[in-house]
Amino acid sequence: MDSLADLPGIAGTARRAGLDVETSVDAPEDLPLGAQATACAVVREALANAARHAGATRALVSVTATEARVRVDVRDSGPSAGWRPHPGTGNGLAVLRERVGLHGGTLTTGPFEDGFRVTADIPLEDAR
Repeated sequence: MDSLADLPGIAGTARRAGLDVETSVDAPEDLPLGAQATACAVVREALANAARHAGATRALVSVTATEARVRVDVRDSGPSAGWRPHPGTGNGLAVLRERVGLHGGTLTTGPFEDGFRVTADIPLEDAR
């Protein structure tokens, strides 16, 4: 099961796929493991989608936590010049939305500025 300590490796995989990834984590290490694993799944899927749909673009990853919730925010800068999207199965975000929902959270996705944004809010009380 992934934890927030695995985020550098997840970002490294995305960098090897051509993304320019910047990560920011402001969360205690003792978050419930379910919340950490779900946060990592959100980051992994959002970065995979950015690589598939936008190519060598910039992606900003932010994970923050309060006593009540974890918020994951992943934004990409949009398609790189001349990039042709490589669609996947089309199920990734739906499965991710279901996973976040199992913890009582919400997943919001959609266009943002010139790119795309994936945001998850995961309540900690349901993730323990």
